[in-house]
This record gives sequence, C-alpha cells and structure tokens, in this order.
Amino acid sequence: KHLPTSERRPHPNHPHRAQKRADGVAFARKLFNAPVKYVALEHPRSVLTAALGHPQFWCHPYWFGQPWQKKTGWWIKGGLPDLKPTGMIAPEMRKDKQGRPVNKWHRDTSGLPKAACSRTRSCLCKGMAKAIAEQWSAAVLRMEGYDDDISHDVAENVAPSPQIEVIHQRAGKGVSISITINI
Repeated sequence: KHLPTSERRPHPNHPHRAQKRADGVAFARKLFNAPVKYVALEHPRSVLTAALGHPQFWCHPYWFGQPWQKKTGWWIKGGLPDLKPTGMIAPEMRKDKQGRPVNKWHRDTSGLPKAACSRTRSCLCKGMAKAIAEQWSAAVLRMEGYDDDISHDVAENVAPSPQIEVIHQRAGKGVSISITINI
C-alpha cells in the first residue's frame, strides 16, 4: 500500500487495474497534446498530476454554488483563464465517528451502488459548467479578436446557452477523464 503505484502487486480482484490506469493516462496525454487550439482537461486529484504535471488551477464545486467539495484540477492549453468563482458557498460537512469533519456529499454517495456512485461522482457540476460556458466562451471570443462589447453581445444574445461538448471517457475503475471543448 505504501509503495509507488508502479511497484505494487496487482490487486487480486482487479488484475488489470494498472494497465487500465496506464491506458487512461495515455489517453489524457494524447488528448491534451492534440493539435487543438484550446484545451481544458478536467480531472479530480489523481495520477494525472504525476503524468501531466500540476494543473493550471484547482477548484471545487462549492465555488460555483454546489454544496460539496471535490478538488478538481484543470490542465489548460491555449491561454484560457482560470475559472473565477461565481457563487461561493460553504461546503456541506458531516462528522465521522471520531468527530472529524468529512465531506457530506462524498459520504452520501458512498452508499450508492458502485455504478451509480461512479456516475454521480464523475459528473461535472452545473454551476461549474455554466462558469465554463460564460467565462471561457467570452475569453475565446476576445482571443480570436472580438472586442468586449461583441463578446458580451454574442454570449448574451446569439447563444443564450453556449454549447459545451463534454467527451467523457471511462478508462477503467478509478480513472475517469472529461474533456471540455468550448467553441
């Protein structure tokens, strides 16, 4: 348990876990290094930090009005800015048996069946998705030569709900990769 991941023995119930993790990391590298102008790769704390280096920034859903903690890293390419909090609230916490504070959302989802737990925990929160659409679409329009008035006009009037395409790749247990592309 205390050995580096590469030196651990295969788990008896999950003998292919290391290969699935390596495949997921290779997939993330390939996506991040794709010949695309703007890339924002999102993933909670994980092996990607070792593979891709530290993310440009970290954030939590409670920065965007959702009441839970989930430290989420963003690897950015193309000059997209860090997301600014849009509705900071205090995360909901509970006490564990020893009286220590724990993340309520994490505890609540732990009781779900495995598939539902994974699906629920891997979702991008609505508040963060809205911040991505608003902040990064405006940033891309500015970087592409539109002035602030046009960016605001396009974001507000032409596309009241900017399109967000989320590609979600399940690359084995414990490895989930989301790529958000804003156009």
